[in-house]
Amino acid sequence: MSRLLEKPFDLQDLHEAVDGALAGCKAGEGLGPPIAALTVGIAGELEFTSQRATEILAAAGISLEVTHLDEVVAGDSLELLAASEEDWVEVRPRSDSGEGWLMRARRRAGQTGWLAVFWPLEEEQRRSEPRVRMMCEMR
Repeated sequence: MSRLLEKPFDLQDLHEAVDGALAGCKAGEGLGPPIAALTVGIAGELEFTSQRATEILAAAGISLEVTHLDEVVAGDSLELLAASEEDWVEVRPRSDSGEGWLMRARRRAGQTGWLAVFWPLEEEQRRSEPRVRMMCEMR
């Protein structure tokens, strides 16, 4: 099931849309590529983490108790978010997994933070996927 979100939308709308899209799917089945979606507050705090993001974090050995993007990615998370507004940025998880991710972000309405998407680096070819382009308003 899919749902069209009209802008501006709030976190509850996003959460309900993601839950609706995942309803009835078995874990990992029919969900498409491993694209993680996060909403990040202005100070880097994690406000929403999609089910796929939770799976990707767990696979990288990152605690699901994290509350800030600095606990997820190595380096200055706010600088990485700003850079990923302009282009894809390679980031490394704060774990020993050694696997890199690609990240792209856009500011949310009212400059209240970011919507960020990322996935494993080996999935680089998916960065032009329509769902990702629409989420990040990429041209």
